[in-house]
Amino acid sequence: MRKYILSISVILSVQFTIIAQESDTLYGFSTYLVSDSSMTKALTEVIETAKEYPYFKSLNKSFFLILDFTDSIQCSFRVFPQNVTTICFYKGAADFYQTDGVCVFKGIIVYIMDYSDNNVLSRFFKKTDYKSDIYITKNENISEHLVPFNDFIKVRYFRNGNVLVRDTVIDEDYLNRYMNCGFVYLVKEGDTWETIAEKCGCDVINLKMQFPEYERPIPGFLLRLKYVFDEFGCFHGVTRID
Repeated sequence: MRKYILSISVILSVQFTIIAQESDTLYGFSTYLVSDSSMTKALTEVIETAKEYPYFKSLNKSFFLILDFTDSIQCSFRVFPQNVTTICFYKGAADFYQTDGVCVFKGIIVYIMDYSDNNVLSRFFKKTDYKSDIYITKNENISEHLVPFNDFIKVRYFRNGNVLVRDTVIDEDYLNRYMNCGFVYLVKEGDTWETIAEKCGCDVINLKMQFPEYERPIPGFLLRLKYVFDEFGCFHGVTRID
């Protein structure tokens, strides 16, 4: 029996190690479930919008949502590349919101903050008895950790009775923000152009052409690259920023 227990422990340890290598983890969030059909519709709309957003779609990047209840009549959804810095930043501002928690909707992490004085969150979500840990895709692109300026999509909804109605105003700055985004990366020991290209999402030949003076990446060197998109939002590689 001891051998079996030991084997299981080793397997679980290996599995956790693999998860830890691929993900960053945040612990102990209050967990909520969507309890309102209007919120279900709004979340679905925002997620579908994010999936078609050129930055996430062309670069195959993971994202999460932050949902703010600013008062009793409006809320806003913001879409961020997955990173722990953003959630830690907002969770640390506990003096400004009344309640916070996490909901996973259609596989997407939604971090919820209620700034209102009348617990609007409970109108759309049901709190569970569980605390959740969040596993977030490890993100080594420094530029995507900059808070609070790395949100790419912001959508506002208003309450019309018991229904959430999407704001028709489109913020062009948010829609086109990806055109000025890039990849900032601090080279680590053991990195190759191939491993960095994979993290960046670009072709290794394209990457190496940006640094012709270096045969291999130098540990401690900060790479600064700009993503290049065409007018239709299609990704065309990277260019070096000096």
